[in-house]
Amino acid sequence: MKRLLYFCLSIGLLFYSLPYLSVTKSLEQTIFSLTWLIFALCTIGGNLYAYLDQDKKYNVLKGKKPTSNKYKRQQSALH
Repeated sequence: MKRLLYFCLSIGLLFYSLPYLSVTKSLEQTIFSLTWLIFALCTIGGNLYAYLDQDKKYNVLKGKKPTSNKYKRQQSALH
């Protein structure tokens, strides 16, 4: 749940800052704006990946094996 909150906060921060970032003025402002956008997108991507992948990691920590439909069919055929 914490990862989803961080993801939403980083999206909100990106939308809030977009009007203030300038890409067309001076070279320093352009470099700063592009660098800031790259870091923001990396943060958003990392939080999204962590949120989507947390179930897989949770199952590994608990010792559960991920089950597929094929594995379930094989197990039911054996019983």
